[in-house]
Amino acid sequence: MNAPLARVTPALPVMTPTLPLIAVDGQLLYLPPDWIAVRPEFNPRTFFEDAEFAALVASVERHGVQQALWVRPAPDYDPAAPRFWLIAGERRLRAARAVGLSAVPVTVRLADECQALVLADLKTTHRSG
Repeated sequence: MNAPLARVTPALPVMTPTLPLIAVDGQLLYLPPDWIAVRPEFNPRTFFEDAEFAALVASVERHGVQQALWVRPAPDYDPAAPRFWLIAGERRLRAARAVGLSAVPVTVRLADECQALVLADLKTTHRSG
């Protein structure tokens, strides 16, 4: 009864996008977690509290990922084999991987390195403020 909606409701299947995938700014997609790379030097957060993360994993297992991650196409983006870099949402991505979700909601941002850093900083400031 407490499984994520996509696991419970066959009328709302979460499907991998059709390839080739043309990335559009602001686009909401459901992507396989393994299409998303985390760049450790990019994330302002370097420590994840075990108890908080365990609670997030339990929530994601019960409800799925409720807030879209922010991603940008990798520099060598190929629409036939899309790969993305994470801008914001590393804890949610890690939790989704921990419970084995087949897809996570993402918002695509067509941002260069500098813009992505600003976006990541905005998300971090918003979260802690």
